[in-house]
Amino acid sequence: MSKASFVIFQFPFYWMSAPSKLKEWQDTVLNTLAKTPAISGKPCMVVTTTGWSQESYRGGGKIGFTVDELLRPYQAGFTYAGMIWKTPLVVYGIGTINSAKNISIGVEQYKNIVNQYIQTSQEIW
Repeated sequence: MSKASFVIFQFPFYWMSAPSKLKEWQDTVLNTLAKTPAISGKPCMVVTTTGWSQESYRGGGKIGFTVDELLRPYQAGFTYAGMIWKTPLVVYGIGTINSAKNISIGVEQYKNIVNQYIQTSQEIW
């Protein structure tokens, strides 16, 4: 990761968190890297998917919290590691009737973010 220009953590939102293996990696590898200059100052972003619609992730919705609220532990950990937290990309509704449309939109958004960064070769965040 020390040679990376930016870091993207991509995972499905699994029970309001990352899958257990990613969490294990964060607890071991990221915790170790946080004590070094290898990742300090690097922009980082979470890209995730949810099974429920966006309306479910709000006060009064099925989940009752926004994804931003549920991602706070990630933001805190990456900020502690000296990384620059960027707005997450969330693809909602993978488990809904509109899943194909939602995935298609999410793919385009993701491609645009990465392509813009590559094309400019500088921080676009």
